Amino acid sequence: MISKDQPFTKDLLKISLGLLVSGAAVILLLWLIDIDQVIQALKAVNYRKLIPVVLLLLISYGARAASWGTILAGNLPYGKVFLTMNAGYLINTLLPFRMGEIGRALLLRTKKVDFWQIIPTILLERFFDLIFALTLFFSVLPFLFGVEYSSTFVGLLAALVLVSFLTLLALERNQHRVLAWFETDGGRAGRIKNWVGPRMKDFFAGLEILSDPGRFLRALLWMAASWALALTYQYLLLEAVVGEARLLWVAFSLGAVALGAAVPSSPGNLGIYEVSLMGALLVFGIDRSQALTYAILSHSLNLGVTAIFGSLALILEGFSLNSLWAYRAEQGPSPDRKEGR
Repeated sequence: MISKDQPFTKDLLKISLGLLVSGAAVILLLWLIDIDQVIQALKAVNYRKLIPVVLLLLISYGARAASWGTILAGNLPYGKVFLTMNAGYLINTLLPFRMGEIGRALLLRTKKVDFWQIIPTILLERFFDLIFALTLFFSVLPFLFGVEYSSTFVGLLAALVLVSFLTLLALERNQHRVLAWFETDGGRAGRIKNWVGPRMKDFFAGLEILSDPGRFLRALLWMAASWALALTYQYLLLEAVVGEARLLWVAFSLGAVALGAAVPSSPGNLGIYEVSLMGALLVFGIDRSQALTYAILSHSLNLGVTAIFGSLALILEGFSLNSLWAYRAEQGPSPDRKEGR
């Protein structure tokens, strides 16, 4: 029998683990750098160059929202999609368990678009994101460790991406069989089927883009544009801090940050973001203080944009963070709970 306190205990352990990892990352940073030198590096930054950085950052977020909006099949206004995306990022910064994804779906759901139709579109957007992040990271490895070493990982990455995509495509193409299975008597698995089954139709509706190659390609191209803009503004930011920059450094750094984000940490990846970015730049011999300064500014600019537009979205929708906890407690993780309306 599962204790009522067990979900709370698991949540507490996850939060504690994330805080410990972030705390360890911050301690490592303090041990590696000289605070006075970081302050001097911050003073030496050419802040005039940050103007185009901020503009390109905003445009990059706009392209990312266009990608997600394309996945959503244009059912919702672009402005709402853009603000909601930032609200999700802001919630992920403030709360654990990637609750920003739940927040996005709750903010966008309407009478015509159900919560469970939106969730797979977020998963696809994250899937596109992961593809570009890992591609950047592993494409730089030939210059660091040799072509033979890197080609193994590139092959594994390509295989993983292909298998993941084909799995989603197979599910979408055979959804009638999947739905039929959920309608059969499941024995011990019956409670799980009863909970998951009603949501699967909405989930497959969110995957309809897989049957539309043109729209799928447009969404992928918008995400590619977002990453190209991200490379550009990060290049300019690194140049403003260090005085020079190379695209190779930036590509490897962004890939490292994406991989670092997968590590359990506090909300907002505090400490992990800085350690990942700084560690990547140290590979190229960049000064520790300058590398950390760049990481701090990069993280701060991203958080600043999401804070402004994310807060605006939450205010306009009258959405409270408490409602997320209530919805999470109501909907999961136990499949035998009744769905609230």
